Amino acid sequence: MVAQRIFTESHLPRFTKSTPSVDQVVNVDTFYRYLSILEEFCDLKRQLESKGREFADAYIQFSIARYIDFLRSASYKPDEPIPIDIAYVWHAHMLSPYRYYEDITYNIRDCKITVADAFPIYPLSEEYLKATSIPSKPISDLFVNHMTDPTKNTNTVTCRGCKDVLLHTWGESYEWRINPNVALECHNVTCTKRDNTLDDFALQELLNDLPRGIIKGNTLTPNGLVKSDLDDYKAIISGLYTHAGPSIKKAKTINEVTFLLRRSAGILADGTELDDVASDITKIIKSTYENNPSIFSLDLVQAVRRLDNFMDLAISKDDFRTPDGLVRSVRRYNDYLHLRKLKQHQDALPSLDVDIAWHVHMLHPNNYRHTMEAFLGHIPDHDSNIGPSDLDDLLVSTRRGWEKIWRAQILQASAKDGRGIAAALKKTTKLDKLKIPGGNKPATHPENKYNSITNDHDDSLRYVAGMYELPEDLNPSAFDRLAVPVVSYHNWRKHTLARINWAREKREYNVCS
Repeated sequence: MVAQRIFTESHLPRFTKSTPSVDQVVNVDTFYRYLSILEEFCDLKRQLESKGREFADAYIQFSIARYIDFLRSASYKPDEPIPIDIAYVWHAHMLSPYRYYEDITYNIRDCKITVADAFPIYPLSEEYLKATSIPSKPISDLFVNHMTDPTKNTNTVTCRGCKDVLLHTWGESYEWRINPNVALECHNVTCTKRDNTLDDFALQELLNDLPRGIIKGNTLTPNGLVKSDLDDYKAIISGLYTHAGPSIKKAKTINEVTFLLRRSAGILADGTELDDVASDITKIIKSTYENNPSIFSLDLVQAVRRLDNFMDLAISKDDFRTPDGLVRSVRRYNDYLHLRKLKQHQDALPSLDVDIAWHVHMLHPNNYRHTMEAFLGHIPDHDSNIGPSDLDDLLVSTRRGWEKIWRAQILQASAKDGRGIAAALKKTTKLDKLKIPGGNKPATHPENKYNSITNDHDDSLRYVAGMYELPEDLNPSAFDRLAVPVVSYHNWRKHTLARINWAREKREYNVCS
């Protein structure tokens, strides 16, 4: 079935000096182009699911395998589009900025992609925006051939017992990957390990890392910065592994490995600080290795799946199809970063438009890390694992934070000299003025080339990022539906003064206080 595309080249907004931008990479142009890429991802998902769930599931496994090859190849060119299956996975990986940085920098051997490499928003969107209908292209012949040809529809792993190669379909690979109770059977009659489970391979991944002093998820501080004593940690991990002796290599479970590490720490440290380090290491191992047999520090299968609802919602909002709506979204992201700069609101919930702009920023990892460190003093993780009790507190805190931002904007716009901003925001740094190593380059043109952490939890405890909606009295959208025909949102000061009169009429705020 052919449908009309929502995001097309004819509606692409013009980015000028008068339109807002954050860090020079988040602007109306990149925002709109990113939505066009999400539209293509959604269409790909619909095409796959129309052929059956197993077909769609197999595609994810197939794409992750191709993504690993992509990371280790030297063929990436920032000004050229990449295959959509690789883009589909790379996009999901980048949206976990802590895990992505650690994986690319430390965990993946022979990785050719670096943090300086931005996601190719411009070349990918150029291809999609020119299409007038969806699907713009069918599912790749490469994958279809793998699914329909029995000689190609195979993935391989090495048996944990006899080291024979186990062949299985991509669909079977996905089922094994998401279900700890599913095992890949070895048909070698002499094999002592006939059933190969997910945890068996996760255990092997851990045992491969320990001799090198590496534990995935142990590289960054809770603020997202590289640990200053990382080399000391590696020496401790390697020492604990060595002290555990041959028995750790024969461990049958991850729990057994962590027990041996803690026992070694207890013997060597006799209850001192080293024992506490071993306890922290145990928690990190459980969060990153259990049910995750991959080379990554996060479960990419779940990361890709987790974006399904977000992508559908993002491309369905009419507000993101107009220039004023796009301008408002970029400005709101700027306000959101100022909100997070306030100490008591560092974990403020993002609304959908803020979350989309946040995604665009994270797709430029070098810019994102340096800007956030310089502006906020830490690097926010993009974490949707929020329990119900914490969520209630965050909802209240987020509203209070937006009230402060709104009052500060009123004071600033009301002042004759334009500098009457509230004391809490007086000393904020302008984001576009920060000097970013290898960054601060517009990402919208091909000539500008870019040379703690817990794992997945129960879906019932997950807050879906972007689902937060501002209360109407704090939401510019409610006002803008009335004011935009009269006052352009591009004129920030006039727009905010108009909002003051609107607020006075609603009697929501005493704007003179």
